[in-house]
Amino acid sequence: MGSVKPNIRTNTTLNIGGIVTYPYGSRVYNGGTVQTPNGQVIPPAVTINHGNGSMSYYYPDGSRIDTNGSTIPPVGTFIK
Repeated sequence: MGSVKPNIRTNTTLNIGGIVTYPYGSRVYNGGTVQTPNGQVIPPAVTINHGNGSMSYYYPDGSRIDTNGSTIPPVGTFIK
């Protein structure tokens, strides 16, 4: 059985300052931790499990990342 690429969505409406929080090349890992290309690691402040495999991760700056329930690979996946 092949793996399904996770669908990553960001909510920039809630992003403080109204700009995209994570620069090009940033990755999200299992548990919602984000790593930027310059090595900054940003853990989520709040994690919500929706009970259907999808997750929402809320960050201290007010941004949010949603995943669709597919497994995020150990190397993370790019935020789009």
